[in-house]
Amino acid sequence: MTDTDGVAEDGPGLPKNPSGSGGDSSKMKRGVKKALVWVVGVLSAVLIATLTGISGKVSDKFWSPDKPPALPASTDLRFYRPFAEDGRLSPRLKVVKTFDSGSCQYGWRSSDPDSLRCSIKNYQIMDPCWTSGAITVCPLNPWDVEVIVLNGGQMPSKSERPSVEFCQDCAKAWALEVVDPQNPRTTLRCVLISGATWSASYGRMNWECFDGSKNVGSGWGSLMQETSGPWKIHYVPEGGGEGRDILVKTLWR
Repeated sequence: MTDTDGVAEDGPGLPKNPSGSGGDSSKMKRGVKKALVWVVGVLSAVLIATLTGISGKVSDKFWSPDKPPALPASTDLRFYRPFAEDGRLSPRLKVVKTFDSGSCQYGWRSSDPDSLRCSIKNYQIMDPCWTSGAITVCPLNPWDVEVIVLNGGQMPSKSERPSVEFCQDCAKAWALEVVDPQNPRTTLRCVLISGATWSASYGRMNWECFDGSKNVGSGWGSLMQETSGPWKIHYVPEGGGEGRDILVKTLWR
């Protein structure tokens, strides 16, 4: 007869793990995982909301298409100065043509009393120009670095200064930068027209305005000088259309 009373067997009423810790450990792990998932979800939501708010602020400040552009608070009035303090040509300028003969009189287009109007080769007229010593400089426009130089030539005497100004109603601005009425973020550049032009109820057509190299409109009548805020001109788009007063950002006298 075999004695089996001393053999330990798992009976139906006994737990597999006598300590009882295995089941509690599994439940704890599942609880920790759920808590971590909840925390990660909350942090993700907070992070997304924060980044969205920052992005919205940056977009509103810099890139929002609905944000109106900043308009000039005043008009920048300038005189063109092609020479350095020592009387030499400014190093920022680039000479594209040089002539050794010509004649000059006092200028018509600029209100600078030292400006000149010069006739050079093939009766080409350059106005305005400025002289220093034996060199006369004629810019193609004030915002470009290219200039034409006249070496020597006949200069006017002070007695030849004209008593009647050319284009009296254009306030003697030979170049302008204006706010594009079609797109306020764009700047148009306008140059004074010499000679005969059209006239209308709002005055003479005094400036041709360009977007790059494309003629897009014209400025008419007198410059409207404001007591506060930027100056204005009456602008008519190329090909006709409704005219309007637009802001002048920069004016060369």
